[in-house]
Amino acid sequence: AEGKLVDILAQRESHSRDGLSNPQQPEVADEKDEGVENLRHRVQVLNNEITERIANAKRVLGNSRPSAGMEPGPAALDSTAVSAAATRLSGDGDQGAVLGGAERTILIELIETSREVAVEAEGLEPQLSAAEEAVRKTAADTESTQREADAKRERLAESIAALKMQDDEAQEDLEQVSESLAAAKRKIDEERSALLGISSKLAERKNIFQEEEEVEKQAKDRLAEAETDAKDLGDREKKAEAAVKSLEDLHMMPPRGDADLWQENAEFEQLESEIAAGRVAEQSVFDSLQREAEIQGDVEKEAEVRTQEVEDLENALRGLQTDSLKVADAAKTDATAEETAVEGLHRELRDATNSRNTARGTLDTAREGASESGAAETELAETLENL
Repeated sequence: AEGKLVDILAQRESHSRDGLSNPQQPEVADEKDEGVENLRHRVQVLNNEITERIANAKRVLGNSRPSAGMEPGPAALDSTAVSAAATRLSGDGDQGAVLGGAERTILIELIETSREVAVEAEGLEPQLSAAEEAVRKTAADTESTQREADAKRERLAESIAALKMQDDEAQEDLEQVSESLAAAKRKIDEERSALLGISSKLAERKNIFQEEEEVEKQAKDRLAEAETDAKDLGDREKKAEAAVKSLEDLHMMPPRGDADLWQENAEFEQLESEIAAGRVAEQSVFDSLQREAEIQGDVEKEAEVRTQEVEDLENALRGLQTDSLKVADAAKTDATAEETAVEGLHRELRDATNSRNTARGTLDTAREGASESGAAETELAETLENL
């Protein structure tokens, strides 16, 4: 019974140790249930207690007299000896020997302890079986979970590798696009700089052309004004001569009205209106040319053409400028002569005014002298009205 009990306990201990401390499942050993630990501890305590009692029994029986067919000493104590001692204790068997009081007491305690341990071991067997089954199930679940985690880890590593490859490809594409954009931007900047240079040159040429055209126009205007002034002076000279002649004939001159001044102002306003209209027309023509050049989209070619035209115009304008300077000098000379003539005309007009006043005085004297003659007075009155 002692040997059977020891074997059972050793087997349970081995099974518990294999199930709870499997080196192939370190995760299971880390997750042992508290109930399994408690059962293992209780089995170990019982095992130690039985081992201690058997050792004590062996020690006591070894010091007693040997039975027939057995070697004396502690080494002779085994399960057969214990069974024989139990038989002798019960009074059965061939020998029928009666044990001493100490032996009897030890064997009774050993048998009782063995029975108690056997009963408790049988009660713990379902719990140990359930604990072993739970441990095996936990180990299987852990292994399945570990396999799934490994599979997920492998799939995740493959996905990360694919994403990294796609990211590298996208980075290369982005770098190529960035280089293309930078090259296009440089080209646009170069074309913009070239267009700005052409526009600046055109604006400069346009300003020069406008200035020279303005100078030419001013020269023409001055020439036209000089011709008009000369013509007016001629007309005025003729009028002055006629007035002088009339004064010589009649010794008086009628007062000059404002009709001539209004006419001159009207002529000047008309001339200014024509000049303004000419400027507007010229600007409109230039704007139309500029819009056509922009629509065609060939700014460089148009710039070359315009540059050549401007150069030709510059040459022509230089000639016109020289001619204008000559005309201006001549106009200045003529203007000086006209101013002198006008001053002479003013003097003549002042003299004529004085003569008219003298004639009026003479007429008044004649009117007073002819007061006695009605016919003479009537004639003088009619003559005065006519004058």
